[in-house]
Amino acid sequence: MPVTVNWGISFQNVTKDYATSKGIVRALRGLDLEIPQGVIYGLLGPNGAGKTTALEIAVGLREATGGLARTMGLDPVRDNAEVRNRISIQPQNATGFDLLTGEELLDIWSALYPNPRPAEELIRLLDMSGYIDRQLRRLSGGQRQRVNLALALIGGVNVTVLDEPSTGLDPMARADLWDALRHLKQEGMTIILSTHDMEEAEVLCDCLSIIDAGAVVAEGSPSELIADAERRHQGPDRFRGLTDVFFQAAGRSFHQQNK
Repeated sequence: MPVTVNWGISFQNVTKDYATSKGIVRALRGLDLEIPQGVIYGLLGPNGAGKTTALEIAVGLREATGGLARTMGLDPVRDNAEVRNRISIQPQNATGFDLLTGEELLDIWSALYPNPRPAEELIRLLDMSGYIDRQLRRLSGGQRQRVNLALALIGGVNVTVLDEPSTGLDPMARADLWDALRHLKQEGMTIILSTHDMEEAEVLCDCLSIIDAGAVVAEGSPSELIADAERRHQGPDRFRGLTDVFFQAAGRSFHQQNK
């Protein structure tokens, strides 16, 4: 009997074109992407590769030009209200709220969802009790990053997209964050991690896709990708694990990147 896989996000031959003064620019070129539910999935790629466009299509902020896009089996455009209740994107900065406390902001965010997670649960999970009652303007960069992460999780969603979640965290806080994300995965949440931190991608992710020029150029578990890249590694430079996987897949060697 075939095994049925429940996809968190599924893209089949998805394209996205933008009209510019210089003509049509194709941001996605037949993107195929299947992200199962209940995993931590990494998206890597150089700036301008199409990662942001793909994620915006997944949450219904943009409509694909062609192909088939589904989020939790739903059409992100036609079923947008339901999709928004099932997927969230971590805000980079809660701008305009500097005079509010983290606790007040969580209360505001939770009102946007029909079945939010208890704020107290997230405060405990992300170890924010020591500062959650402070105004945002009085928080450090790492503390604000944790508040942003809590905002992404407060909706009780099935899928969350995190963009560089450990930025600004010291090593101990980063390790605590990784433990929290593993805990959320065990609960069944699908976590999509967009990161440039190769250690974070290797340690946390069950599977990775590297996107370049609007298409997936490499896909697999970190260990599979590293083993394959190491077999193909040439030249005098020391093999650098997932870093070299990234540069090989994007058509650039580590040596060329660091000239």
